[in-house]
Amino acid sequence: MPSVSYFYDIPLPSRFAASIQILNTCRKLVDLGAPATVLAGPVRAADCFPFYGIEPHEHFRLVSLFSRIPGRPDLSSRLGRVIRSPATVAPRVIMSRGETGVDILPRIRRLRPPAATILVYEAHRLGFAREAERQSGRRWRPGDTLPSRAERIRAREHRTIEAVDAVVALTPGVKRALEAAFRPACPVLVLPSGVSPPLQRTAPAQGSTERDIDVIYAGKLERRKGIVVLLEAMRHMPARQLWVLGGTDAQVQDHRLLAEQYGVAGRVTFTGFIEPARVGEYLRRARVGVCPLATGASVISEEFTSPLKLLELMAHGVPAVATDLPTIRAVVEHGQSAILVPPDDPQALADGIDSVLEDSGLAARLSLEAARRAADFSWEARARRLLEFLEMLTPRLQ
Repeated sequence: MPSVSYFYDIPLPSRFAASIQILNTCRKLVDLGAPATVLAGPVRAADCFPFYGIEPHEHFRLVSLFSRIPGRPDLSSRLGRVIRSPATVAPRVIMSRGETGVDILPRIRRLRPPAATILVYEAHRLGFAREAERQSGRRWRPGDTLPSRAERIRAREHRTIEAVDAVVALTPGVKRALEAAFRPACPVLVLPSGVSPPLQRTAPAQGSTERDIDVIYAGKLERRKGIVVLLEAMRHMPARQLWVLGGTDAQVQDHRLLAEQYGVAGRVTFTGFIEPARVGEYLRRARVGVCPLATGASVISEEFTSPLKLLELMAHGVPAVATDLPTIRAVVEHGQSAILVPPDDPQALADGIDSVLEDSGLAARLSLEAARRAADFSWEARARRLLEFLEMLTPRLQ
């Protein structure tokens, strides 16, 4: 059984969804018998467990490696000490993702880690595509001419793919894009997001008064997430109430102003950021959840994302209305586990929401099927698939 060390330059606890995925997956690896250490920074370990709703375990460690302080000790020397620690169980898997993985995995390869070590890069997007979108202000498509900075990021990502022993891709779309851009010679596993099942199944009963929130949205307040379309859709639902969970203080203020412009501010409640362990308190009150991903803004929403918040809605038995995109269809089926509507269409989104709110039988059927489907995406299922993949790789080290 391999041990897993996961490196990611992020403070813990953190508002970023990446921390939810990393900590929950590593914690379930421990339950399956694989010791796991998350090296991040800075880390307030005692605060992390209640923040994420994760149980501590003697074989699950959170360690500060990245200080985020100017003038910190040379990272390469610190990495060298960590990867050669005599206390490490062999064989060992070293994982990382995003910019951190692009930075440190080639460094670790150059540091010549012990023979019984495999390096794994977890790809949730293509960094160069994101940078190209940031500079151009429009969705990246294969074949687009890359700005110089995006081209440099692409070269660094290519070196990372060449340095590692395996790649974990969040979605089939990420895998296809990686293969088109870099043609990796190593194995690639598609591994979607996970979700924590609630302690008690909460499918809404017909006529229930416990669900006092008509419509709920949880997630980032960004254009690609479709929050603007949702606020506009509220104009077509004059009797409905919407709760919006998430966003920075500045984003909440901007979207409050937008709700005022649309004339719906009195029916929209913005909570701001909610700790991951508390999101379920709000989902249990919702009659309909919405995942209104937009098109044209980013390839991430259309092809790369594995929608964590949609999975949370499903796990809590909240009937969902989502936009009809490949990333959504990878998780739900229209009319069975969710209602899918055309993207970027406020009227269609409002009609989809109303269809669920006005038909309690439909809501109950969607709720039950979605909760059943969500079980396939549990953190335990995600960790088990990852561990099977890692164990397939470890014979190479013998």
